[in-house]
Order: sequence, then C-alpha cells, then structure tokens
Amino acid sequence: MYYPSAISSSPVQCAFSKIEWTIPLSLSKPEIDLLQSADENPLEYTIAEYREVFQYARLLLKLLDQVMGPTQPAILSKVGLDAIPFDEERALEYLEHDKTGVVTHFVMTKLFDLIHILSQDPTDKVKLTTIFFANQQLMDDWRPLLQILYRQGDAFAQRNAALCISYLLRAGSEENWKMENDWQALISWLTSRLQSSHYNIDSLSVVTSTLCVLGGCPLARDLLDQQGGIGYMSRHLRLFCLPKEQQNQRKYNIPNIQQVYEMCFCVWTMSFDLLNQNQNDKDESSSTSSSIQQSFVRGGIISALCQLLALAPREKVIRLCLATLRNLILVDESFYRETYLNEMVACHAQQCFEQLQGRTNWNDSECLEDLMTLKKALDQHTLTLTRWKVYQAELESGQLSWGILHTEDFFREHIRHMEGPKQDFEPVKKLLSLLMQNMHTDDDESLAICLFDVGEFIWQYPNGRAIAKRLGIREIVLQLLDHPSTGVQTHALQCMSKLLIQHNWRSTTNSS
Repeated sequence: MYYPSAISSSPVQCAFSKIEWTIPLSLSKPEIDLLQSADENPLEYTIAEYREVFQYARLLLKLLDQVMGPTQPAILSKVGLDAIPFDEERALEYLEHDKTGVVTHFVMTKLFDLIHILSQDPTDKVKLTTIFFANQQLMDDWRPLLQILYRQGDAFAQRNAALCISYLLRAGSEENWKMENDWQALISWLTSRLQSSHYNIDSLSVVTSTLCVLGGCPLARDLLDQQGGIGYMSRHLRLFCLPKEQQNQRKYNIPNIQQVYEMCFCVWTMSFDLLNQNQNDKDESSSTSSSIQQSFVRGGIISALCQLLALAPREKVIRLCLATLRNLILVDESFYRETYLNEMVACHAQQCFEQLQGRTNWNDSECLEDLMTLKKALDQHTLTLTRWKVYQAELESGQLSWGILHTEDFFREHIRHMEGPKQDFEPVKKLLSLLMQNMHTDDDESLAICLFDVGEFIWQYPNGRAIAKRLGIREIVLQLLDHPSTGVQTHALQCMSKLLIQHNWRSTTNSS
C-alpha cells in the first residue's frame, strides 16, 4: 500500500491548542474532554481501545459536520498548500477572525492522522472497516468529507479529505464490499481537478497524493481510466517537460517533481492491468484491461514517459517510467505490444535508453534490468521497420520530431505512400487532424512539422494542391499564420505558398 511520504501541515497548527470548544460549536463536556485528551497524548494511546477510537472518530466527524454549515468561504481558503506554517501570533489571528476555518484544519489534521495510522497498523478489532463502516457500507457520518471536496477554496482541507476518503474506500474494496458509487463520486472530483489544474496552482497539489492511494485498488483504477485519467495525467507530465521559456510564456501551472512522481506512480499501477489481461483473457476483468490498453494508446502517456526519460529529473521518476514501459512491452496481445513499441520508436525512446545506459551511478539493479530489457526489445523491433513504417508510427503517436523523416528527400522517395493503403490519403488526413488537435496546445514543434509535411505533400504529389484544397487544408493553415510561435508562422507561410504557387514558392517566402 502506498502512503504519502510527507504531506504539508496546516499553516495554523500553532493555534490548535488554543481552540475554545464553545459557541458556535455544540459539544458536551465528555466530548470536549475526549478532544483534549487525544490532543495531549500520543494518538497511538487513543486508538489502543476500540470504544475510545470509535467515539473519537465519530466526534471528529460530528465536529466537521458542525463547521460545514451555510457559512461564507473561510479566510483560510485563501492560503495555499505551499504556505509555511504560521508562527503562533499569526495563527491566533486566524483563530480570532476565522474560528470555523481553524477548526476545520484541526479536524482534517486529526482525522487524517487517525485514518493514516489505522491504515498502516490495524488490529483485528481496531481497523478502518470496524471504525468507519457498518453493514459493509461507510457510515453516514462520512458525508461531510465529501462536501469539503466541493466547497470553494481551502486546499489543505480538500487534500486531506480526499486522502481520508481514498483510504476508507480502499479498505472497503479490499473486503470486496460494494464501493463503486462512492469511488465514482471521489474520482469524478479528482478528474475535474486534473482538468482545471493547468491554471490553478493548488488544484494539482490536492489530488496527486490521492491518485497514488487509489492506484492500489483495481476498481478505482478502472473508474479513473473510464473518466480519462491517463490522458489528464499525460498532459501534466508533458507540461513538466516543456522548455522553461514555453512554461513561462504560457503561464501554466507546472507540476513539481513530487507531483510528477506521484502521477507516474499512479500510471505505473495502472500498467499492471495490462499484465492482468495476460492472465485473465477469458475473465470478466479482461474488459477493464482492454479499456486501459486503449487508453495507453490514445492518452499520449508513452510520449510523456519518454520525454521524462530524456530529462532524467530524478532516479525515482526514471525507475517508474522504465517499469511502466517494460509492462507495456510484456503484454500478450500482439496488436497492442506492437503499437506500444511503434510509439516508443516514434518518441525516440532508443536514444533515451542509450543515454541512460551511459550513466554510471545506478543504485537500483531492477531499474538497470528494465532498461536493458527495453533496449533489447526496441532494437529487435526496429530491425523490422522501414523508414515509412517509422513515419507511420510517428503519425499514430502524434509526437513528431525533426529528423530525416521530415525532409524533402524523404518525401521525394515516399510520396506515393501518402495515398494510404486504401487510396484515401489517410496519412494526409492524419496530419490535418494533428494540426487541429495541436492548434491550441504547447506542442509548437509538432505543429511546425505537420505544416512542413503537408506542404511537401502539396508540392511533391501530382495534383497535390487540388487534393489539399478538397481536404480543407487552406482554412486550417490560414488560422496558423498569426500563431504566437514565429517557427509555426514561418512554416504556415511556406505551406500556404506551396498551396497557392505551383512552382517557385520559395521566392515568396524568401521575400517575406
């Protein structure tokens, strides 16, 4: 089971001991005594007895329900997850002006600590399923945790609530209890945050540690896949790999190295469902594996992993990238195995492997073994590929890079292949599809290469101009003449010149 290595503390933790359990809270004297006793003693002391830990858990959830009333967003909601804990004087100022917010942080701190310890060190009687479940279902008192997820602001409370819910649902799932509806609610929230976190600095911080916890539950992995989780994580990983100038130019929220590691961890756990397909071909679980197999093709995750390997940011990230890619090449189904290998070739994984092989400071023998296995498999696979097949693999992956496949000589030799096996110009249509997909993304290089390749088809294929006009190329290229990237602008102008001028198109672009 995965446990977050370290999660940030509440910025107002210094004020916890000063909270007065009075109005607007409604607690009895024994309840206040239990809160104070649990705060003064090690948590392990409180959870030693079933009755006491049961009452303590119910009390924390009761407190949370009381502070979740129809109030204005807490002042603390404006404090990000990366905030350094305040000194006592400032923390007490927050307690004075935002008691509800501080109490919420207190409850979410204590509740996470309780659930975390019970996850790591359960006993026969004192464990998550005996404290938080009744009749194989989560007790109703847990609902305020779900409400926190959808309450505006307060990243700290949301992060801890998501972790608490994921540990509870995972515990229930391990007992084979029906948790699908509850998982669905959590994962819907997670994927919505993954979608919106390009521009919100805290949106990604509140979800990545939870992604790791749910990665250990097959049902949760399946639901995450169904809601596009692999594709969302892939986008964030590719953002991390962007050159610094592009990161600054686009003003995106770039993941930090720990968030990258946690997303890679989740992707790695999902890759094991590909291997489950090998063992359960006729089992009901095979439909889950088949869906994830397709997601690893469509989601762009292989490209993201190869880009991370090229950057080689940390050994722990490299280890997960290599282990995931190795799982991909071990699938039994030849179609998917070949598809994954083709995409690795298209993403220049061989160069990454050779670069990594030259490192001398490997501390992990399994990591080195994965690297050698991948390199051997890819070397053998490339022996069967022609240049045109490599080009097709690039097109299918959608990750294009400048090289010998994108030159006048290459297209002069292979221009007839642009007709496609069905004579419907499928490769040209794929280039147009990539142009439209990448028009509003950060992949300026792929945009420029698509424009170059389309221009070569127009120029070198007999009647290429007429076919291009029929496919609607002119309207797409016109939109890119004002692209923010000067490189994309240049290639858009050249492509348009080839479309409008039959022979001496270079004179037009040179004069510009």
